[in-house]
Amino acid sequence: MLCDYSGNLGKPTANDDEIALRKDEFRMETAQLGKDGPLVTPICFGCWSMGGAWRFGWADIDNDESIAAVHKALDLGVNFFDNAAVYGLGHAETVLAEALGDKRKEVVIATKCGVWWFDDERGFYRNSLPAQIKRDCEESLRRLRTDYIDLYQIHWPDDKVPCDESMRALLDLVQDGKVRYVGVCNYSVDQMRESMKAGWFTSSQPPYNMLRRDVEVDVLPLCQENDTGVMAYSPLASGILAGHYTEATTLGEGDWRNGDPAFQGERFKSHLHKVDHLRPVAQKYGKTMVQLAIAWVLRHPAADIAIVGMKRPSHVEGAVGAVGWEIDDEDMAHINEILAAS
Repeated sequence: MLCDYSGNLGKPTANDDEIALRKDEFRMETAQLGKDGPLVTPICFGCWSMGGAWRFGWADIDNDESIAAVHKALDLGVNFFDNAAVYGLGHAETVLAEALGDKRKEVVIATKCGVWWFDDERGFYRNSLPAQIKRDCEESLRRLRTDYIDLYQIHWPDDKVPCDESMRALLDLVQDGKVRYVGVCNYSVDQMRESMKAGWFTSSQPPYNMLRRDVEVDVLPLCQENDTGVMAYSPLASGILAGHYTEATTLGEGDWRNGDPAFQGERFKSHLHKVDHLRPVAQKYGKTMVQLAIAWVLRHPAADIAIVGMKRPSHVEGAVGAVGWEIDDEDMAHINEILAAS
């Protein structure tokens, strides 16, 4: 069991992610990531939006609110934070360090390397050359105000550099004492297998949610076979599965999702239709759509962690209610029928 909750979350309300929880009512337990990784909570605080709007399409992000969300996560026992050097070009790492303060050694920090910014015209690029990985690590250590990174990951595969070569650079950082564990993100099965030639890595971070299930075919089985920890990102499908959107919803100016096909036309309407049919399943358990979507991800035997983007304290309060209970087999079958419908 991943958490004990002695209170009552109650039935969802119109503001169903704003559920007040007290620390003495809620205890988040930890489990090992993969076969040899750190002890982490099943809910991981995703720091992408913490980077702010600069170049990354997050509007109206307030540093103080981000810090308050981190403090709420700590209060509720969340000990795992996932960041990246490219989030706000280091801004998210800086804000996280400020928020954690003297509690840094009480938490597990994951961050990523291998993606950076050219300029306004050329945008982002991938660089997983060993020398770049080591430079990125030094910069992340500085911004995070720490002398070690708990989990260091390659953000995206770089097709110009052999995967095993990049992995050896990560493992060198472990030998140097600057990194405790290493992992990969957005890697295919072939890329993970190539990386394994260099040595063992603790985790893989793929996108996985009710609306995006392609990794069930090969990535998740490979991780199970090798006892590789899985940190599933985008469990709410960038917010669609949170249950707050309608066909009339408009996103803020500069929001990156304005260019996402999942938020456009008939595809968006189809997603909303599925959410409408999923909502009664959540209500059956006295849970919110947020909690149902996260619990569904964690129900997969390969999925150790759900990385949930949290912009404000209410998001944390909503997310932690996804643990400590389980969707039964009958309802899982019903959910799959809903998701399979056009």
